[in-house]
Amino acid sequence: MKKIFYMIIFSSLLFANSSQHLEITSGDIGGCAYSQNGDLLAVFDNQNLLKIINLNMQDEVGIIKGKRLTSASFDKDSLYVGTNDGEILKFNQNGTHDKSVFDASSFGLDTSISYLKFKNNKLYAFVGKNTFISYDVATGKLHTIKLDKIYRVSSCIILDDRAIVTGWDRSVYEINLTNLQAKELFRTKSVVLSSQELLGDVVFGLANGEILTLKDGSYIKISDFGVKSLALIDDEIYMGLKNGEIYKSDLKFKDIKIYGANPDTVVKIFGHNKSIVVVMLNGKVKFNNKS
Repeated sequence: MKKIFYMIIFSSLLFANSSQHLEITSGDIGGCAYSQNGDLLAVFDNQNLLKIINLNMQDEVGIIKGKRLTSASFDKDSLYVGTNDGEILKFNQNGTHDKSVFDASSFGLDTSISYLKFKNNKLYAFVGKNTFISYDVATGKLHTIKLDKIYRVSSCIILDDRAIVTGWDRSVYEINLTNLQAKELFRTKSVVLSSQELLGDVVFGLANGEILTLKDGSYIKISDFGVKSLALIDDEIYMGLKNGEIYKSDLKFKDIKIYGANPDTVVKIFGHNKSIVVVMLNGKVKFNNKS
């Protein structure tokens, strides 16, 4: 992989509550991840370009262009990136490539890594369409389970002791992370596009513009547009929609109101210092002052 020269383009304010706006890439966002302390943002686009952004300095600390990238997850010191050919690559926080830590083909698995998450010293991901893996980086031990009834996964969230997985067939599964046993819980009214842990519960964002809470099964209408991203920031839930709107709510979804509008689909929302950071599909990142 080759490191190239780079530049971040700053532009004028887009909205009244926005502090500034960065153009990260000219291609559509394929995925992104942010570090546990919130200081680093990794973004990859549909042109196989990965950028690591220091949000404090608002500049790039590294760029990598190469394989087709499919997923990303930070641990404390490193960035793990999944590829379309079944590898998981490890990068240092300055953007330099460290090594390949996993290769699906060496285990006889189908290629393409998705929904990658580093947690509890293990890498969790889907390989191919429906094979869930738990991989211990230190020992090299791999455990897998295939969810045969799911043709393709639509979302996956890793909790402390279980994974909650949804499929494009509207099914919801729970996977025990200790023994990798899975059970189907129920089917949703519409396809799940996003998920977020919420105080021991899980909230789903649906394609029909509703949200659903896992614990009590309550459906709440937000919009006519799909809920593409969810975030828990300072005891409030933020919901990013396909049409670029963002709504926010209290934790019980009793007070829901529009937070702002954006020119493209909101693929990620998270908090950084005094800002709400919004990542859009078109490669732009906006910093909104917390209100």
